[in-house]
Amino acid sequence: ALQDLPSSQQDVVLLRLGEGLSTRETALRLGISEDAVKSKLRRARSTLRGSLEEYVSCPKCGPGTYALGPGKVI
Repeated sequence: ALQDLPSSQQDVVLLRLGEGLSTRETALRLGISEDAVKSKLRRARSTLRGSLEEYVSCPKCGPGTYALGPGKVI
């Protein structure tokens, strides 16, 4: 599913969730504003939720939440 995202969204997801960078650090690394990082991450999460819902729904996490791995709930 990640490979189906636009590359700019993939970059944000990998830096924020994969490498654990802050919004500010991600913005600086990519040369974009912090608002752009937040927007791209929000869109990516929405897309991933739709794509992965049947595979990773997390009932114990609460309605509308999804687990990407230990401690990685979107």
